[in-house]
Amino acid sequence: NYGEIDADIQLQFLTGDCPVALGHLSLLHNSLSRRSWMLPGKDLYKGNGRVKHEQHRVHVGPFLTVQIHSCQSKDKHDSCSADDLRLGGNNHYEIWVFRNVDVIGGEPVACFDLEGLTNAGLAADRLHIDQVKEGVLHEFIGAIQGMVQPISLQSPFLSHAMPVKLMSAIYESAVRRAAGQDPRVRFAWEGMSL
Repeated sequence: NYGEIDADIQLQFLTGDCPVALGHLSLLHNSLSRRSWMLPGKDLYKGNGRVKHEQHRVHVGPFLTVQIHSCQSKDKHDSCSADDLRLGGNNHYEIWVFRNVDVIGGEPVACFDLEGLTNAGLAADRLHIDQVKEGVLHEFIGAIQGMVQPISLQSPFLSHAMPVKLMSAIYESAVRRAAGQDPRVRFAWEGMSL
């Protein structure tokens, strides 16, 4: 009885009993799809109509909001082109920044996309996320084999401890809820509790 579930998660980060940050995660397995057939394939992601819609919003009080959007409209990801950098394309990725310029300066609105990444070593004819994952895997194997020194890691292992603890707490909460128990889970992380 394990596997993919839809989850709507509320997070409250505390220092002592004082809330210092809030978070909301909406993780949907059953979301927009291009599938038009009844029975799913063996792989619930590749070749099964999956369409990625990923959004992140970070609000920094009255000063700043950063929104990250990656929205596909196609379920075929085997080949890509420069057109796939646009909204709905396989490699769509935009960052929107909104600032309270009277307080922090800068431009009130800025939009960044991935047009320049093909010049940074990512091929335009493949999914960017697959290329990034390959890079992460090669770095991990290189670190284990001693070929990449810890100081050279782009993604140090210890920086993943907090997200791993967070995901573990989310799964623990789901198990507790399924057992009819209080789903709230608390854990401490470097002086902050959740």
